[in-house]
Amino acid sequence: MAMALVALAALLPWPGLAAQPVEQMVSRWRKAPQHVPSTHVPDGPLLGNGQMGITVGFSEWDVLDAKVAFHVGHNAFFAAPTGNWKISSCGYTDLTRAGRKALGGLSVSFPASASTKPAGSAELFPANGSFVWSKGGAGIHAWVHAAEDVLILNLTSSVPGRAKLVLWTYNGCSGPPNPTAARNTTDALPTQAQQIGSTLHVARANGWEYQLQAYEVQWFHLLTAGEAGARLVNFSFTSQCGAVEGPCMTAEVEVSPHATMLTLELQKSSWKKPMPEPRALSDLSELERSHVQIWRHFWAKSFINLPDSQITTFYWHMSQYLLRISSTGYASPGLFGPFVNDDQVGWMGDLTLNYNAEASYYGAASSNHLELFEPYLQTILDYLPSARLMADSQYPGSACAGALYFAGHILPFGVTSSSNGDMGQKQMGLFASVPFILYWRYTRDPNFAQRAFPFFEGLARFWECVLVEEQDGLLHDAQDCAEELCSPDGVNQKDPTVVLSMLPAFFRTAGELAALLGHPESQRRWAAHARRIAAYPTARWRGKDVLRNSAGQGEESGPTGGQFASFPLGTVSLSSSATSLEVVRQSLEHFFDIWPGGKQGNSFCSIFAAANRVAWRPAHLFQLWESYLKNQSDPDCIMYPNGMVLGCGGTGLENVGATAYVNELLLQSHEGFLRIFPGWNSTGSFHLRAEGGFEVMAERRLSWVWSYATPFGGEVLECPLKRLKQLPLPLGKIILRIGRRIEDVQGCPRGASSLSKAPFVALIGDGLKKKMYI
Repeated sequence: MAMALVALAALLPWPGLAAQPVEQMVSRWRKAPQHVPSTHVPDGPLLGNGQMGITVGFSEWDVLDAKVAFHVGHNAFFAAPTGNWKISSCGYTDLTRAGRKALGGLSVSFPASASTKPAGSAELFPANGSFVWSKGGAGIHAWVHAAEDVLILNLTSSVPGRAKLVLWTYNGCSGPPNPTAARNTTDALPTQAQQIGSTLHVARANGWEYQLQAYEVQWFHLLTAGEAGARLVNFSFTSQCGAVEGPCMTAEVEVSPHATMLTLELQKSSWKKPMPEPRALSDLSELERSHVQIWRHFWAKSFINLPDSQITTFYWHMSQYLLRISSTGYASPGLFGPFVNDDQVGWMGDLTLNYNAEASYYGAASSNHLELFEPYLQTILDYLPSARLMADSQYPGSACAGALYFAGHILPFGVTSSSNGDMGQKQMGLFASVPFILYWRYTRDPNFAQRAFPFFEGLARFWECVLVEEQDGLLHDAQDCAEELCSPDGVNQKDPTVVLSMLPAFFRTAGELAALLGHPESQRRWAAHARRIAAYPTARWRGKDVLRNSAGQGEESGPTGGQFASFPLGTVSLSSSATSLEVVRQSLEHFFDIWPGGKQGNSFCSIFAAANRVAWRPAHLFQLWESYLKNQSDPDCIMYPNGMVLGCGGTGLENVGATAYVNELLLQSHEGFLRIFPGWNSTGSFHLRAEGGFEVMAERRLSWVWSYATPFGGEVLECPLKRLKQLPLPLGKIILRIGRRIEDVQGCPRGASSLSKAPFVALIGDGLKKKMYI
């Protein structure tokens, strides 16, 4: 699909004081989306507020009709669970068709006289989350409020007439009929459709009354009404308005060159209260004002600008946009965020814990968007009772008392999707901890430590139960699977590299939380575990050592595990020994040899960041990166105009996590000190967050670099780099490395001059808003 980007302005003086790059950014569709609706990654324009999501589809420009459809999804809408295990089931015996479900939608069809020209445009503006469509004389401007569950539409038509509106929900649970549950007489989730005054109304429930024993079954209502004098007329009901759409409500509304305003509101109510509340929307002008203010606040937190790679700048900002419209509130997004518009969505649209759900957040902390972690954090914490039940079931006995063990597929509110299986992999809980560890590293928030400690304590108890000390004196994961179900032959895959790469960081973090909260014995024990994790398994490839996926006998020396040695939590970085670096670099060489261009289905979100952390062929790596985003080597691994990257395996939202690669081209702090522009040698600027809880802003031109950082608070410090000394930041010894220039930081006296003629200047302070030229 063709994609056009508005040219970004030339690098301006400090962009924090000038227009943000996103304000000049727009994505355009040259033809109608081909994957709306879709069981996988949608390619149409996406709108949302972090819980409610809208996927837009529209007809081709060269057809006579002018129809635009707004498909509605919500992170909290999925088939309710049954039984003590709280497994999402739709009330059916066929449990594999549960999980997230499509909610409904609204279509707008303009009169043919308004759309006779075979040309049009469709544009998405991430700066304020709005969409503009036009064809002939027909037009729509649409946006979802950044905090409230309402879609606002403004319709215009050069030829006065009536537009047809169809509001629908879905008439099944999982597409083709499943065996009906004993207590039901239908194979569909409950629905309703009716006229309420001058409003269209459809609703779909996420379960049946008998499921109230295990879950709070709710109705999800969609209501469409005219605003600012617009009135709906000619209401009608139909049980079907498509292959799987129905029941439906239809109406008409007058359109003209003057805007006709409509709203599509989403409400939730309990099972016992099947009708929505009276509409209580805020004043529409106030809605627009607050919407714009929320987006301005969001974009003010960070940015990157790489004039020599507009595709990277576009990807980074669209990924921030996608995560913002997918991850706020209380229910974590799954594989496709709130953009589920088919009941048979791939992998049930759930949180797949063996990397997918967590990868969405790989770059969120360094992008300074810590607020977007909240739905994920709460979803994992809500699952702890189920994880404890699973541990008691699969690891009974006092040796594992108090342990937590996670299923591979979960949903919000403590629900398991489809089954309580672990796919043979013990890594689920470790992966689940990655966003927690990142949040802690980038905040050091004691309130978060208190909240997260039960999770770390239970997961640490599990690993203390299953790790085995062998003759080498190290702790080994003796029975596990590196691949799902130990593919390809089911034989034990001991010591998976992915597990060994995460255990040290997990135990160190658990120890830090324990120390802060006054548990010294746990702190000492867990810190000791972190130092005693087994070495990575290796094999020979082309006469050199490379990392294997595992030390087991059930698989070849597969190359995917090597990336985890350096990312997201790995133990190897540029500060590691030359031997360790060489093994990881050679492992990456092995990976890219088997998957040229990095086009392995699950690795886009991590492989580039992993290679960057060990400086694996930097120029070549960036060339591969841009080729991937520009769709120059594989039509099945592409970036859509909406910013979604379709991984070769059909995956979705987790690919926004590759922003970690972009961020770490510009700023690295995972080693306990700062590297500024470690992987970027051209002009550029950024505002990002470093570990330890402070923001770093920097700009690089061909002849100079400048930067400053804002700690939690405190006095403004301005120092030339040559005088930079100990900073009041919880990072231990700090080194600023700018390009190839290295300066040890020993201390920074107050009042030090920042007007030095040194070739590089660093400005360290809180809220500093002055650019210092050299």
